[in-house]
Amino acid sequence: MKLRIISITLIICSALSLPLAFSIGAIVGQVDIFSTLGLIKYIWIMLLFIPIPLCTFIFDLYLKKEKIKYKSNIIMSIICLALLTLFGSFRFIFHDIITYNNDNIIAIEEKTNLDLPNSLNVATEDNGDYLLTYAQITDRSEKIAFENNLLTNEYWNNSLSSTIKGTLPLNIQAEIQTFDYYVTYNVTVSSFENDSFANGEYELIFIGYDIEKSRFIIINDYIILINSNI
Repeated sequence: MKLRIISITLIICSALSLPLAFSIGAIVGQVDIFSTLGLIKYIWIMLLFIPIPLCTFIFDLYLKKEKIKYKSNIIMSIICLALLTLFGSFRFIFHDIITYNNDNIIAIEEKTNLDLPNSLNVATEDNGDYLLTYAQITDRSEKIAFENNLLTNEYWNNSLSSTIKGTLPLNIQAEIQTFDYYVTYNVTVSSFENDSFANGEYELIFIGYDIEKSRFIIINDYIILINSNI
């Protein structure tokens, strides 16, 4: 009976290890701020759960060796082990395209001459077509100073041109629905003016800011095509 209870307990723990590890990674990684990049930053947490299905696997082998009657869960434990190892390695697998430094923030400031807060948590993904950065202000005094500046800064607007919005990736269009301020910078002609985006191909820098969550969504190195005749 005792062995049966241990076996059932290990089975349940193994089955819960994957969703539980995901949930912890999502909470710690603040997916509401950094999207999947936040989860990937802390996805290594899944590696800490490997001992659970590993114990299940070893215990099953022990029961089998002792010829004790039981319901085998070796396949399930192997699947859990494989998934925890695979997902837990994502931080290392994607280290070339996902970074957590301020390099893209510095590049944005140099291109636009805008001043962004210094105290930021940052996650950047290079998906090939553009650099996507999520950032959150971590210092309250800097948040207050920055938001006060938004009220008088001519480059920040509380509305976004429908033409520019239509050129953004669809997932970004959905994410910025509740954002409060926006900057669009035409790198090609060095202008913040919406009128600078006439028909043609341009390099765009987009910055959106959400006051409630103190977060930015930034797109850099993004080539767009404007054709008002379509």
